[in-house]
Amino acid sequence: MKQPRRSIPQFLRQQSDWQLGLGSALMLGVIWGVDYLLNVDLGLSILYVLPIAAITWYLKPKLGYGASLLSAVLWFVAEIHRVLTSDMVPFLVWNAAVRLAFFGLVVTLLAELKAAYRQEQRLANTDFLTTLLNRRAFTEMLEQEIQRSQRYELPFTLAYLDVDNFKQVNDRLGHAAGDRLLKDVAVVLRQQLRTTDFQARLGGDEFAMLLPQTEQPQATIVLQRVFAVLSQLHSDQASIGFSIGAVTFASMPDDASHALSMADQVMYSAKGQGKNQFVQAAFEQLPSREPGAN
Repeated sequence: MKQPRRSIPQFLRQQSDWQLGLGSALMLGVIWGVDYLLNVDLGLSILYVLPIAAITWYLKPKLGYGASLLSAVLWFVAEIHRVLTSDMVPFLVWNAAVRLAFFGLVVTLLAELKAAYRQEQRLANTDFLTTLLNRRAFTEMLEQEIQRSQRYELPFTLAYLDVDNFKQVNDRLGHAAGDRLLKDVAVVLRQQLRTTDFQARLGGDEFAMLLPQTEQPQATIVLQRVFAVLSQLHSDQASIGFSIGAVTFASMPDDASHALSMADQVMYSAKGQGKNQFVQAAFEQLPSREPGAN
């Protein structure tokens, strides 16, 4: 019994807006048709709520209010069709107003619940300090990109960033200064990367950048720009730098962990060259991972 309840929302999320709108309108029309043809009042309010709820949750609350008004009008038409005396019309108008208020309340509650749900999702997927994606969300995004790139035979570039001598900032200037530096790095990544790229704080002073559908020459332009702006960040009492290792994948890695491990290796090669370096590699140029290696 639980599986259908999980599959129905998943099915609805996969539909386009026009499909959801058309399906909800058809459902509303069928419900009103049944209500209109019946000679008894069966109280079909719960059925009217279904398309209203679908429109509110999967489309927009404004459309949900519109569907509420339409449903109240349709219900009024169905009721007045069954009433033969005109003295009942004021009562039917009152009933329609009450139903409209009920439908509006449903839309309002669903809109607030959806807003709270989205906020909870955002908090679960973002780093609390920098508001970038956190490691879990970025890993999921990277996994999806690997699958997409493999399906359509597209390259992508993954970059790993580490702040050199970050411990000096915390030790000499305090953790507040270290937090400000991490926030500044996040601002640079947001401003200098493209709108199609993704950036994340993996933890501590480590960041990652995902550049979908990006070959090495294009990645060089973007990441060199990022590195140049980051190099302008400085501290009077700590010698900071930025080591960036980037890997362009024309062939796909095993999974997201494998891809991150490879980019991490290139980043450490930048540190080995004296830190504050930007180093690139292609997947074919890297040694294959040994069984059991992390």
